[in-house]
Order: sequence, then C-alpha cells, then structure tokens
Amino acid sequence: MTEQLRPQETQVSPEQVLQAGSEFLQHFGVEVSPTEQPDQFMEAMKQLDPRYEGGRELVRYELAEDQREWPEETKQVIMNGAESMGMLKPETPLVGDIDVVIALGGANQQNHERPRYALEAMKKGEATFKQLVIAGSSRKLKEGEQKNTANYAPGAETEFDLCVAGAAMLAKEYPGVPISVLFVDDEKAGTPDVIEGVLAAEQANGTLQPNSRVAAITTQIYQESTELDLARVSNKFGIAETQTAGIPSPAKTIEGRTPATYKSEIIRTLKAAANGAVAEKVAKVAHAEKVGQIATATAANRAEQIKIANANNANNSDMLLDENGVDQWGFTLEDHEAGRYRSGGLVYNGWNDPGMYDE
Repeated sequence: MTEQLRPQETQVSPEQVLQAGSEFLQHFGVEVSPTEQPDQFMEAMKQLDPRYEGGRELVRYELAEDQREWPEETKQVIMNGAESMGMLKPETPLVGDIDVVIALGGANQQNHERPRYALEAMKKGEATFKQLVIAGSSRKLKEGEQKNTANYAPGAETEFDLCVAGAAMLAKEYPGVPISVLFVDDEKAGTPDVIEGVLAAEQANGTLQPNSRVAAITTQIYQESTELDLARVSNKFGIAETQTAGIPSPAKTIEGRTPATYKSEIIRTLKAAANGAVAEKVAKVAHAEKVGQIATATAANRAEQIKIANANNANNSDMLLDENGVDQWGFTLEDHEAGRYRSGGLVYNGWNDPGMYDE
C-alpha cells in the first residue's frame, strides 16, 4: 500500500516564493513588480542571470566554471535565497499513487538517473504510476557532454538522444514497466514547454484525465522552480494535484557549484513564481468576469420573468410587481410562483390554500 499523494508537501505558492526572494531582489536592485510589470521583471531577471552575461548562453552545469570572487554580503544573500527555495535540501522523495510521471531530460547522467529514481520508488513501494515519460529537447550536446555520456549514450548528439538511450537502458533493468520517450523539437525548450508537450500527448492518448495526478522528476536544486512550472502548466489541463521529486546530486557536483550557479537558479525560480502569480491573477479576473456575466444573465432573466408575471396579472392590481419583483403587499415573484399572494382581500399561502381574509 503506497502513501497517498500529498501535493502540499512539494507545492509552494508563487506568492510564498516571491516573498522568500525579496531579500535577493532588494540586494540586486530589482524594483519592478513581477505581477504588475511582468515583462520588465522578466527582462530584469535575464540581465541578472550569469548564464546570459555578455551575450553568452551557458548550459547550467557550465556555471561551475564561473570562479569569480563575490562580496561576502552578496554570497550570503545568494545562499539565503538558495536555502529558502529548497536548493540545499538533499532530496524530495516521490510518493503516492500517480498517473503520469515526467522525468525531465537534462545534462550528462540525468536522463537515466531521474527516471531510475521513479522506478526505484516504485520498487520500494513508495510510489506507483501508470506511465513514466522521459522527455527531452533537440538541444545540441557540447563535446564535453558527449564524452560524459558515452557510458550509456555513445554517439548521442542531442538531449533527446540521451533520453532514448536512458529509456533503453532502464527498459532492460526494469522489464514490463511502461516507459516512453517524448521529443520536443526546440533547442531552447524550457521546462514548461517540455511539461506541456508531455501532458498534451498523454491527454491525446487517453492516459491523462482532468482528475489525474501528475508528477515530475528533476534534480533537487531545480525542484521548487519545476514544481511551480508543473502546477501552472498542469492547471491548463484541469490537473490540480501535482508533485515534483528532486533527486540528490553527487557530492562532487554539489562541491562544484558556485555562487553563480545558485544565483542563476534563484532567478529561474523567481521567474517561475512570477509566471505562476500572473497566471493566478488572470484566472481570478476571468472568474470574476464569469461570475459577473452569470449575475447579469440572472438579473436579465428575472426582469423577463417579472414582465411575464405582470402581463399575466394585468387585470389584478394586487399582484402587479415592481422592478424588484415585489407587489404592493410585500409578496415577491418567488412567493407568487409558490402560490403565496394577496388578492381580493384574501391571503393565500399555497396553491391548495382556499385563502383567508387579511384582517
């Protein structure tokens, strides 16, 4: 018996994350509102991101090579942000009964380590799932990454090639488990793009239903930003229950992370939170508009009902209703419909009531 999925254990609200990042934003001089000025906020985040400094475009693991010296205060602010966003936790387990698990493609060994984490959770009875999807993009591998993945994907040229190789390896180790791969034909596909591609495919083949449970697997440093993206994108498909597992990183990888690594991931998480907050704001406005439309339609319908009732009672002044649906004796349209009214000096309390004189 597996433990029931508890999305509240991995879910965080966009507002919580933005609040946790307030010290970081203040330290780096970001004053624009993520919800009121979302485009300017995203641009400010990109300007701060070490991955894109000077026009460069680094893969995340390459930030380990950023050995610049940082002021102590700045390092402390960065590490405070990393801790508050769960990046320093060892891992976030995969638990419960899940319909679709998305193992997100990544660099180096992630394309078999992430899905293996799900398979091990199933093997240990910690989780169950109907479908495991390993999803990756057409991102071209750099020479160093090709060498680092030759142990399981010799000759691989793209991230998706690594996903295919990882799936083939795991299919042999865990025979009979439903493992599939999904290709996102975009070299710059982000986590939301990959998630949306998987959910669209699973919806099309009937695996995904509005009440389905969806989980993603990433590396722990990316867990919070991925959960924000997963929750936001899943909501488009009517999925309310999500969770994101974060697998542990090797000690050597953690030791190699620099302040630039954490700064970039904090920015990524804040961007995901901003996107989530804007989506929630739009949804609330749409809901309010829908409620207003219903109220307007209801009022129009009631006005028409009053008009019809007055036409039917044109010769009985006792039962004529004003614009609010109330007659001169205080009886309402609904009272009339239930047979409660005053007419000719008699008060009736139902259609079968013979009536009695009003004293």
